[in-house]
Amino acid sequence: MTRMTSRSAFTLLMLVVAITGLLIFYETLVVPTRSTPAVGLLVKPDLGTFTWARPQRNVPQSENANTHAPLNILSPPPLGVNIVSKQCQIILRGNTREIGELRKSEDFSWRDQKNDTDIANMAANCSLLRSRYRFPPYFAVKVSAEELAFPIAYSVLAYENVNQILVLLSAIYRDHNIHCVHIDAKASKETYNAMLRASECFPNIIVAKARQKVVYAHISRLLADIECMKELLEVRKASYDWKYLINLCSQDFPTRTNLEVVRQLEEFQGFNSIGGYLDISDQIRQRTQYVWKLPNSAPKKHRELRPIRTKQRHPTPPYNMTVVKNLAYNFYTRGFLRWALMESEVGRALLEWSRDTYSPDEHFWLMLHRYPGAPGGSRLANGYQLARKIVWSNNNKNISCHGEWRHGICVIGAEDVWRVSEARDLFINKFDIALDSAGTTCMRQLLDERATVPNSHRGDGNADKIPDIPPKVFFEKELTSAGPS
Repeated sequence: MTRMTSRSAFTLLMLVVAITGLLIFYETLVVPTRSTPAVGLLVKPDLGTFTWARPQRNVPQSENANTHAPLNILSPPPLGVNIVSKQCQIILRGNTREIGELRKSEDFSWRDQKNDTDIANMAANCSLLRSRYRFPPYFAVKVSAEELAFPIAYSVLAYENVNQILVLLSAIYRDHNIHCVHIDAKASKETYNAMLRASECFPNIIVAKARQKVVYAHISRLLADIECMKELLEVRKASYDWKYLINLCSQDFPTRTNLEVVRQLEEFQGFNSIGGYLDISDQIRQRTQYVWKLPNSAPKKHRELRPIRTKQRHPTPPYNMTVVKNLAYNFYTRGFLRWALMESEVGRALLEWSRDTYSPDEHFWLMLHRYPGAPGGSRLANGYQLARKIVWSNNNKNISCHGEWRHGICVIGAEDVWRVSEARDLFINKFDIALDSAGTTCMRQLLDERATVPNSHRGDGNADKIPDIPPKVFFEKELTSAGPS
């Protein structure tokens, strides 16, 4: 009986040892997986390793119960994997027959027509708004030290369609950048309130407090840009020490990732990049040789109001400056804008002189850029610009546009995307997602792939954008006073 008891004890001891070993094995290999955050919580990627996120587009809430969860962070895809959708691959090839067949399908969103009330309601849940438009953290991208050391400020002019504004902002947004939106004072209350509520979901998206009633070719167009620029200049450098400001309108869209934009701006070496021309026609000269005024009676649609020329001759420019023509959308250094808008009597005098000229936003910046001693200023590389690609009709019937023509500019349709996606310019105008959202959808996928997947892992046709090297004259300072206008 005693022997049986000893054997039983020994057997029991061995059983305990075996069970203990199994428990240790289980705790070592299995239990750590329990520490993985639950679905719906943010999984912060290790900045020392490469991560990428497969984009999600237009997923209805009913089909995605976890709409507040960030995109899954996955291991690098196999070589040659392309995260651009099959539909966008067809669109980016530019074959009109294939795109025509694709248009017959129902598995691709051709128009995005959310209204401002929809956006205001969505903004009540910031996680939902961020996820729907794929703002961080719902778009997981590794931000390089190079980008963090080079913050950018953006100024965006808008009149309507907050949905379109958010599509643009989500494409250029980074946590360390800062963004200002000027909503036209003529815009509806719904538009302004929707943008205001959406901005409250972000610490670095502000809506301009002072608002202009923007009239085509009027000083109000320039002042709208200046309102945002001044607010961005007033932001403490300790919070957002931005190096350059890029001004846009809501119907622009980028062709480059944030890193590619940074590398292009670095090539400017602290100079402004303001596109323009020194030689101007007599017709353009009349813009500043005569006084222009708004008519007393406005047409029913206020937006169609524009200045008319009077017989009164306009004074010559202050400080013996020469009238030139610049593009309205450019790249400005912080030092230049502070000098031009806050510190310099030259800037104040030129702004006052420009108030009764025609389209002053198309001479103001370049005249200051060429002024001797202007921070970031230079003589100008005549015609050199990288800001925007625009498809103009120029009254040429052979220039095609598959969206529609507006004021001589092509609103990009799906069949036009292929020819603008490879532009050397950093932004493209004009998109209207309520008319055709294929352009912004497919170009966003191109950007996301370049931002998250290294060249070696990408499919063909979407290589990193190489910075454009400015010509030598771009860096030559203006040393003498300007001549007569």
